[in-house]
Amino acid sequence: MRRIKEYNRKYSRVHMPFTIKILTYNYKRLDPDYCTIAEGVNISPGGLSFKYPKVLFNGDHMRVLIREIKGLKKDEIFANVKITWSETKDILSKKFGAKFMKITPDKKYKLMKLLKNSGGK
Repeated sequence: MRRIKEYNRKYSRVHMPFTIKILTYNYKRLDPDYCTIAEGVNISPGGLSFKYPKVLFNGDHMRVLIREIKGLKKDEIFANVKITWSETKDILSKKFGAKFMKITPDKKYKLMKLLKNSGGK
């Protein structure tokens, strides 16, 4: 029980701005010149939170390239993700024309550990 509490506290949330480049969407490769870029907000055990100008649906699969993470030694991280939650009724979404999505990487705890060790807050 103690290990679980320590683990949850250690990897509770990492706030670090980053960008996401979507390489494949539902197993279909996107044109490299027109790969879509989303802006990331934070990383938590639930997944990655980011805003994206188009509507994505729950259960969609993507292969993404996470990059431009400030303070991270590695420049780029690849992740296979699945959309688990999306919000379209948010005031910020209406104001900025973006949707807030949460995606869950396959190895989210490994990613969070990497970010924590690289100076994430």
